[in-house]
Amino acid sequence: MTEPEKETQPVAPVAQGPDVKANFSKLPLLEKVLAIIALVVVIGWIIGWSSKKMPWEISGLFKSWFGTLSFFGSLAIVALVGLKVGGIRPLPPNLENMVIPIASLLPVVGYVLEVLFDFPFVYFLIMTGSLALAYLSATTYWRKSIPDIVTKPLGDAPTQESKPAQ
Repeated sequence: MTEPEKETQPVAPVAQGPDVKANFSKLPLLEKVLAIIALVVVIGWIIGWSSKKMPWEISGLFKSWFGTLSFFGSLAIVALVGLKVGGIRPLPPNLENMVIPIASLLPVVGYVLEVLFDFPFVYFLIMTGSLALAYLSATTYWRKSIPDIVTKPLGDAPTQESKPAQ
């Protein structure tokens, strides 16, 4: 007597998740740095909130501009880069290129608003003026000058060929 053959169902292949390490290595250096810094900020806020006298009292969230915008801006960066590393792109690339820089500016905007509402107007002028100086210098002068600094020694002065007077 022969035993009836058991029907074997084909085993579905195990779905492999995204290659997180490869996806992270493909990210631009700026996104890697932003994600790490944003993660540090989020962890810092969580540690700060958990170490209060009342456990998990979120003292800065929704009570101050800086705490709220700093936490949610950093969390947005961590989420967007984390989803990208996980192989999920929730936003189109052109929109993503706008959202990440805006989210990275939110902590500074929160700080500016905090200074505006909590300190005398003079501090607001000093701080926003300092930020404007840094921004303009970084976006104009340094962007144009860094290639020259790298390629030319610092001691070289620009040479001008002088023509003899006639």
